[in-house]
Amino acid sequence: MENPVKKIIFSQATISQIREVVDVSVINDDNTRFINWFDYKNSLSETEIDFLKNLKRKNKYLQYYSEYNLQAKFISPLFSKIDFTSETVDNWFGAKLNYEINGCEFTGEPDFMIATGDFVPKNPFFFFQEFKPANSNNLPDFQLLAVLIAGIAKNNSKVIRGAFNTGRIWNFTLLEKVKKDTYKYFISKSFDCLNIDDLKQMYIILKAVKSLIINY
Repeated sequence: MENPVKKIIFSQATISQIREVVDVSVINDDNTRFINWFDYKNSLSETEIDFLKNLKRKNKYLQYYSEYNLQAKFISPLFSKIDFTSETVDNWFGAKLNYEINGCEFTGEPDFMIATGDFVPKNPFFFFQEFKPANSNNLPDFQLLAVLIAGIAKNNSKVIRGAFNTGRIWNFTLLEKVKKDTYKYFISKSFDCLNIDDLKQMYIILKAVKSLIINY
């Protein structure tokens, strides 16, 4: 009888599990790697600024939301306003993703991804991992890392981007492939989505993702 394939489930992934399969360095004190991404030159229109102010005002108790309310009231409106879709790219909420790496199946349903495809996602470009609840003892950093490793392998790319949130706090991430089975995982500074200046910058950062995808 063949040995069952080892699995890493995204929602349960730990850094120890991941490092049994690939070599990854975690870097959370170097924001220089995000300069090109975060310095995207884009001014916000008055309509966009009004939208963000209203989004903040309507969600002042966001940190107490259930998973469903957080997605329905804040995340979905924010992503819909940016509109990542095109003729070849779409948004995917809770779509299945799996990829086998070195005999280990990375599998699960990322909260959100931007990917090519029609009925099922094909080539992923960006992932977002919502973390619930905000006061959990677990952290989403390595859940997202597992997703990004599967995504970068599936897409056969050198870099893939993502973001995660814990309540009102968001962080953006970059996964870089250094060589076969070797990665660097960069975690940005934190952004408070209920701080209007942070929210404006988050919006521009997400618009930069859209620009990168369109020009892919």
